Amino acid sequence: MLRGVAAGARVLAAKGWSAADHEHPTGPYARCPCPNLLPSRRLLWYKGRGMSDTLIRIKRAVLDGRYRFTDKAEIELEADGLSERDALESIMNAVAIYKTIRSRSPHRKQPGELLYIIQSTNLEGVVIYTKGTFRGHGQHETYYLLVSSKRST
Repeated sequence: MLRGVAAGARVLAAKGWSAADHEHPTGPYARCPCPNLLPSRRLLWYKGRGMSDTLIRIKRAVLDGRYRFTDKAEIELEADGLSERDALESIMNAVAIYKTIRSRSPHRKQPGELLYIIQSTNLEGVVIYTKGTFRGHGQHETYYLLVSSKRST
């Protein structure tokens, strides 16, 4: 049985992964293949420079108190036994935006506005799904949370 860092490097090389430069053949989001990291450190890894500018904007809006929950999001939180704080903790713990989509709803203020989907855990480890968008510009920009719920299992 293979053991240790050298063995891990051989396994990764056999799969076509390069542990030295953290390249991964399946795209920007992948489990870090580096055998030098402990398993607890092999978390989602973003290929490139790290956290996106949009996620940083979202987190800064939350820190500055420039966020609002829609009535629907508050109802969904209550139905799942979550608080607004749980959803905000989830956003602050996020390492990447899961997906960005364009709204198709005719009820949106701006047709085709970008919606940012974040799936992350709160401080208790509960996976929470949030979908939100920015409204306004500059210092008047507010992040609106449209959907907040526990991720179904």
